[in-house]
Amino acid sequence: MCNFDKLTDEELIAMYHAGNSEALDTLLVRYKSTVSFFARPFFLIGGSNEDLVQEGMIALYRSINTFDTAKNVKFAPFAKACIKNAIRDALKVANRDKHRALNDSISLQEVNPDTQIGLSPEEMMIDEEKRMLLNDKIFGFLTQPEQNLLTFYLNGYSYIEIAKFVDKDIKYVDNTLQRIKRKIKKNLK
Repeated sequence: MCNFDKLTDEELIAMYHAGNSEALDTLLVRYKSTVSFFARPFFLIGGSNEDLVQEGMIALYRSINTFDTAKNVKFAPFAKACIKNAIRDALKVANRDKHRALNDSISLQEVNPDTQIGLSPEEMMIDEEKRMLLNDKIFGFLTQPEQNLLTFYLNGYSYIEIAKFVDKDIKYVDNTLQRIKRKIKKNLK
């Protein structure tokens, strides 16, 4: 029986390329803390640190698959470069304005009056009443600063604009909106 922990990265990769899935598992476990280390100092707007760790783990997996053991180079520097680049790329993509709608989205479809298209007047009145009740319920369990921030957010302001309005930094805005989302999810079940 082979003790995988005592094998070098390059030996494990050669074994994995030959079809041994345990070698892959050993490498993924071996580099998990490295991926976490590289992801830890960064902040992902609209996401969490685990999203960056996941990006790094995908990069690690790809680096294992593409590493050429015949080139007589060490795997560790190659893997670390791939992980760093993937995390950096994920941060760049998340900070692009073209992804703002996806990164900033919060599912409040019931509150949206535009969902009333094609409804009868009675259905529109019922929907409006439901929307008002839902709105009252949501704003009932939020603090005043959370209510203010959510109002800016629902009116289409960006994180940067909201941060200026409330005289806080962007991370505060993101953390508060994430907390609001959790409260809404918890209280509307």
